[in-house]
Amino acid sequence: MNKLLFFILFIFSVSQLRAQDDTKQITVGGGAGFETARAGNQINKLEIAYFGNVSYYFNPYIDIKLQVQGGKLTGNSFNYFNDRNQKNFTNNYLAVFLEGDVQAGMFFDESDNIFLNASRGLYVGVGAGLLNNKVTNSNFNNNAQLVNSVNSTSWIVPIKLGYEVNLITQDGQPQLKIDGSYSFNYTTGKGLDGYSDKYSLHFKYFNYYSIGLKYVFTITGLGSKHLTAD
Repeated sequence: MNKLLFFILFIFSVSQLRAQDDTKQITVGGGAGFETARAGNQINKLEIAYFGNVSYYFNPYIDIKLQVQGGKLTGNSFNYFNDRNQKNFTNNYLAVFLEGDVQAGMFFDESDNIFLNASRGLYVGVGAGLLNNKVTNSNFNNNAQLVNSVNSTSWIVPIKLGYEVNLITQDGQPQLKIDGSYSFNYTTGKGLDGYSDKYSLHFKYFNYYSIGLKYVFTITGLGSKHLTAD
């Protein structure tokens, strides 16, 4: 949590470096993508998850977002009947977290270099929040005593790499944003798969590949630098 606080403070401090880019925005968006769990199971299926978010942009390149995300995480053994580590789970989860993102365009201006201009939409982000786990179909040699955390709440720490494209109006202001990203989501405890035994991993996470669309509400724009389509 201290690292998250440091990152948020970093966002506030860096945002002051580009006072000329003072266009502030609020966006409302949503999207979907594919995810896969990593909790010690040999077979991890791709599942679909959906999300909705609200973001506040301090300038065109730095934002804080509140995101709600829901989906299904699953895992199975190669041979469910003979494998000593017989695990099978489905987690219908709901996550709520706060995330901060910083785009590469924060650190260099537009130029005649096409590659540099295209890379300005790249961003990194980190956040923290809560993951509500609802695990069903959990088995370990059919011994229910070795299965716990079937319904639990744990911390989630998303670390994200993404790319954002602005669709601008004729006066150079963003109207829509297309956002594609990969998110590494670390979770605490045993709640991700519902197992707590000697075969359980201490480091559990899931990957999420998503694409979304945001609608932009510009709240200040006078005297600000106009954007170009990234």
